[in-house]
Amino acid sequence: NEELKRLATTDSLSGALNRGAILSILDEEIRRASRYGHELAVVLFDLDHFKLVNDIHGHAAGDETIRRFSEICKRSFRGTDSFGRYGGEEFLAVLPESTAQGALDAAERARQAMAAERFSPTLVSPKESGDFAATASAGVAAWEAGLDADQLLARADNALYRAKTRGRNRVEAHGQGETRRGSPEDLEG
Repeated sequence: NEELKRLATTDSLSGALNRGAILSILDEEIRRASRYGHELAVVLFDLDHFKLVNDIHGHAAGDETIRRFSEICKRSFRGTDSFGRYGGEEFLAVLPESTAQGALDAAERARQAMAAERFSPTLVSPKESGDFAATASAGVAAWEAGLDADQLLARADNALYRAKTRGRNRVEAHGQGETRRGSPEDLEG
């Protein structure tokens, strides 16, 4: 039964929690934070220019990039935090008992570690020779009383959008120099 549960809640490529599992944890942590007045923060990550990784280095290199980013994030967050694949090349971290600053610090550790990684497409794809780097951008939001999961994620998504518009490979937090969000086509990857 435990193995079936693990398979049902794990993303097979990244090894992180799948979307349903991470969103279920977020809902539970919001209920807990609301009931007990605890702090809670989330980090929404997006791999920068991921389509180019697949186009230039091949899908096997893209898969390896997703796997390694997941491993980096698991090491960058506390054991009490939860991390899952939100969709495609997006990931969500749920940090109970964490302030926005704590989430910023953890996201920055993961961002820096990812930027330092080197990938060898010759090991996973014959399309391109030579090492390449991949980076990630992140948006952080802290829960406030009355916010539901969608509202909290929208705040993190707006912060992520700001990180993308300000050059990528960076971490932004909700409330830091808010900007209006353009159309999704404005920023592919």
